[in-house]
Amino acid sequence: QDKSDGPKDELRSEISQLFGKLSVLNNLPDASLKAFAEEVYYKSKEYGVYDVRTSIAFYNLSKVFYSMNQIDHALAFWDVVMRSWRTALEEVVLNIIPSKELPWGTKEFEGKNPERLDPKLVIATVEFPIVFHVLQDICRLRSEKLGKDNLAVGEACYVCGLAFSHANYKIAALEHLQKAQEILTQPNSMNLYDSIIQAIELLLAPPLQPP
Repeated sequence: QDKSDGPKDELRSEISQLFGKLSVLNNLPDASLKAFAEEVYYKSKEYGVYDVRTSIAFYNLSKVFYSMNQIDHALAFWDVVMRSWRTALEEVVLNIIPSKELPWGTKEFEGKNPERLDPKLVIATVEFPIVFHVLQDICRLRSEKLGKDNLAVGEACYVCGLAFSHANYKIAALEHLQKAQEILTQPNSMNLYDSIIQAIELLLAPPLQPP
């Protein structure tokens, strides 16, 4: 019998996260990696790899790799986190319906219960102070490791801007989106420029008046 099936996966992921955090506090990087990798496994199995509910587990794992100076691994996991939140927030804020097909043509694994959920409900399950911390931290670390004008930094600013916009923090949203606009005007700008302009226009639009 596969004991990982059923609702216990969520509990196992929470226990793995606690062990990971405890191992970090005790400066045990190998134990931290093992625990956070298990958290990623159980979250991915439950919700899918690119679900925002799984993204925090990938972030936890990335920070251990970063502390071990394995920057390439950290960068790879930050890419997963950013993809997850960019996809979810573009749908909620800009009404861009995501594709569930991966770049190499296979369908994205969406977990054990792949029924289409309202993205607002999915996002609401993650505490937004944590989201702000994670996204801004990745933005900062990408800037440190890749350079402040790197396209990946522009993407991170864009995703941070969408997150602040969704939470109705308009000033912070505009600051991040304008920074993204500055970076992503260059060639090969990940095809984000039009979406950035759309997000800025939505922020600056006058509020709808009641009939």
